[in-house]
Amino acid sequence: MGTILYIVAVYLAYEAVKMLLFLSGVILGGFFKMKEKELQHAMNLKKEESEQALKLAKYNFEAVCAERDRYKDELAEMKLRNRELLDALIKNPLERGPGEGKLNVSGAGEDFEVL
Repeated sequence: MGTILYIVAVYLAYEAVKMLLFLSGVILGGFFKMKEKELQHAMNLKKEESEQALKLAKYNFEAVCAERDRYKDELAEMKLRNRELLDALIKNPLERGPGEGKLNVSGAGEDFEVL
């Protein structure tokens, strides 16, 4: 009878260990699934943040390019206006006649040649 009780006790212990291993596997599996979902959520948030940062950078770049183009246009207009003024200054003394004043074009700038 003692042998039978010993065998039953060993069997019950085996089943208990098997049940514990199964339950711990279920618990660990649930834990890992939860952590996987948390990690996926964090990755999605980072991806959204990166996409927003990229959109903002593109918007800022486009704004800077538009500003640069506007300044280029303004500079071209200023150069054209300066050229017109310089031409007017050069033409004006020639119409007055000789000896009525000397033209000073020392500040004409690098981009213009005095004729």
